[in-house]
Amino acid sequence: MHLKLGHALSPLRNENIMIVGGGMTVHNLRASMPVLGAEARDHVYLFTPAFNDAAVQAATTSKGEKREEEIKELYKREDLRFAHPTLEHLMPLAVCVGAAGDDEGECLFKTVEYGALGWASFVFGGNKQ
Repeated sequence: MHLKLGHALSPLRNENIMIVGGGMTVHNLRASMPVLGAEARDHVYLFTPAFNDAAVQAATTSKGEKREEEIKELYKREDLRFAHPTLEHLMPLAVCVGAAGDDEGECLFKTVEYGALGWASFVFGGNKQ
C-alpha cells in the first residue's frame, strides 16, 4: 500500500516537487529500556545493525520493481518486530521507494546503531543537495 502511495506521488517529481519521507531504519524504544536483562540487551545489539544494513541494501542495491521487492522483503524478516514494534518509522521508506521508480538510490549516511535505534538517509535520483 505504501509503495502504491509512492507511485501516486511520483508525478510530482516532474513538477520539481521533492518527496520527503521521515522515519528510522530501526526504532524500538522498548528494547532500549534499562529494565531489560543483559541477555535481552545483547539480542537488541544483534538485530539493530542487521536490520539497519538490510534496509540500506534494499534501498540502494537495485532500482524499480526489484528494489520494491527488496523493500517488501524487509516486512517479511524475522527481526521486523524487534526492529519496529510499530511500523510508522519504516513506512516512509516504502513511500519514497515507490516514488523513486527506476532512479538510482544512494545512502547519504548511515549511523552507528545505538541500542535499538538506527538511522539512514537516502536520496533517489534528482538533485542530491
